[in-house]
Amino acid sequence: MKTVSQIGLEIDEMSDIYPSTKEEIEVIQSIIMGIKPYNFQIIVTVPKYIYKNYENYLLNIENLKKFERLKKELENYLQNMNINSKLFEYVKEITTAYNSNETILDMLQEQIVRSCNALFDIEQQKLMPQLGLYPKKSYNNLGLLKLKEYLECIVGEKNFIINVSYIKGENSLSILV
Repeated sequence: MKTVSQIGLEIDEMSDIYPSTKEEIEVIQSIIMGIKPYNFQIIVTVPKYIYKNYENYLLNIENLKKFERLKKELENYLQNMNINSKLFEYVKEITTAYNSNETILDMLQEQIVRSCNALFDIEQQKLMPQLGLYPKKSYNNLGLLKLKEYLECIVGEKNFIINVSYIKGENSLSILV
């Protein structure tokens, strides 16, 4: 990472320190002060080994297994169109789990929980009705397919994109699958 807060440094490739120009610092200041908007994307894949090497709540191996079970049951439903009570059991496990919004994985889990809450009536064990506004013909399972994509991302099978925006000095993050 380039050191940007100091001018006049000696280049030190071993320590990865490079001097910043006055112009570079002014550009960064204009972004932070909200004068200039700045956006970028980061492509991310969740490596499965992090679930095995960390013990915090979201990253433990049991949570990975919960997401994998839900994904498998959802794939079974999408293939056979036969609803199974296990699907609702796994949805309930995911939606009642702790959810904060501190990390990128928390944001991904939040998207999964929101999708589950919009798609499934756990109490009556049925799918919620899908509403549409000028949809194309093939929209029936779109929400379920998007949920499957989020699940593929959180179990490390698929990339997702983090959008980072600095607009008017405020930063925001969003996730795209």
